[in-house]
Amino acid sequence: KCVLDVVMDSLCRASELYREHPEFFCQDEDEEESPESADETEMLYLDYGNRDVRAYQLETLVMWAKLVDGFRRVSAPMVPLEFWERARREINAQKPDFIWIAETLDFASRGFLNRWRSRDYASDADLFRVFDAVSDDAAYPAFRDYLERRGTLSRYVDLLNLQETGYPSGYRMMRY
Repeated sequence: KCVLDVVMDSLCRASELYREHPEFFCQDEDEEESPESADETEMLYLDYGNRDVRAYQLETLVMWAKLVDGFRRVSAPMVPLEFWERARREINAQKPDFIWIAETLDFASRGFLNRWRSRDYASDADLFRVFDAVSDDAAYPAFRDYLERRGTLSRYVDLLNLQETGYPSGYRMMRY
């Protein structure tokens, strides 16, 4: 099977999409846009409140879905769940066995993710409504710390137990 890794939440200023459609990207009200002085490698987030962004991204996924067997979505919570639900409905209507895998953010990134919650972005538990499996990015850092003798096994087990109580029954977690 061929599963394509897709980034759907951000691009850098140097991207062709930003040059063609700067209106597709979130604008920080506190920051004045100055393309001449902007860092070309700076990451910009797509504005999923913009219907044109959703249409463009859905068209892109549908096109790629014809060529591959599934998607692994990088930082899946950074795109609204409603978008993923629609994408899955449309793609699975044509390819019922299409594979949907989500990457989450680790627990240390929760402050960053909370900033996006007001825009209807998904929690890790919500992702199981759309994705067949979720990678264990939330608890992995604690596991790695334990293996490298920088953390305790009990910290990792605590995070696994948190997943057991916070995720739906029968969830599929891809563990490292």
